[in-house]
Amino acid sequence: MTRFFAALVRRRRAVVLAALLVTSLFAPLLPRLEADFRLERLYVLSGSTRDQYAFFKATFARQDEQVTLVVRGLRADGPGCLALERLAADLHRLGLERILWYGSVVPGVDCGRPDELGGLLSRNPLFENLLWNPSRDIFLISASVPRKQSHLASWRELERLLGELLTRLEKPGLRLEIGRASCRERV
Repeated sequence: MTRFFAALVRRRRAVVLAALLVTSLFAPLLPRLEADFRLERLYVLSGSTRDQYAFFKATFARQDEQVTLVVRGLRADGPGCLALERLAADLHRLGLERILWYGSVVPGVDCGRPDELGGLLSRNPLFENLLWNPSRDIFLISASVPRKQSHLASWRELERLLGELLTRLEKPGLRLEIGRASCRERV
């Protein structure tokens, strides 16, 4: 192996010229070169994995059009389910769309049957750590801002209304937080 590298060093001009020749042959292809970082290209998706990913992609909005509420202090039981359901209804009244929480994405959830909630959540692992944590005491509610409202002035008004909503709902043991991607003013 050392003889091979010694030969390369002895013929360094030829090696550099060969590298330049190969580079110049492929240079015309550079403008057509594209980097594709889509998840579908990075992972082998087939069968049920592909179906779950398609459902996930169709369900969740783009990050810059999304508002996320983190709810701490509730449990995955009847009262907790009803509280999340009311919060989702309040978000809908504020004009948000595609409101996602475990009651809207897990098939068969009925807040009136709390004894079934644990089993339903366990049978839907795709959303664990997205809409609830494994100990089921932190929940997320995700909502999309309509495109016509996704400019800076509408975001500020929405933030004000969400702040009022959270202040009204705040009570001991319950903590609500708002998260969203930074808003850029659209021209």
